[in-house]
Amino acid sequence: MQRLLCWLCVPFLWVAAANAADGPKPLTVEEAAKKVGEQVTLRMEVKAAARSGGVAFLNSESNHKSAKNFTIFLTPRVLSQMVDSDIEDPVAHFKGKTVEVQGKVTLHQDKPQIILDSPKAIRIIDEKKDKEARG
Repeated sequence: MQRLLCWLCVPFLWVAAANAADGPKPLTVEEAAKKVGEQVTLRMEVKAAARSGGVAFLNSESNHKSAKNFTIFLTPRVLSQMVDSDIEDPVAHFKGKTVEVQGKVTLHQDKPQIILDSPKAIRIIDEKKDKEARG
């Protein structure tokens, strides 16, 4: 009887392990904005992007001054690392795309942001493939 119960539990444990391997579900801009001081995985569409004075900004809103805007801040070091890894123009590369970003949510002028600390902390999401994979 005990052996039968073990075999019945195996499929449930396998599914639980597979779901845990996927990691936590990425947060929306609205959800991440409430997590100031915390490490998060954020998913957002880059609706606007700009370079200024050796840094770059990826924004969730067309108008960066919008109260709803969430910014991904690219430091000079990260921009240089991106160029070294064949992303010649990070602003053009990410603009109009959906990205997943990992980092700590902070505030700048009372607006949420993540200061990217590595090019590995951001990736472009193919939403069609992602939906198919998640079922």
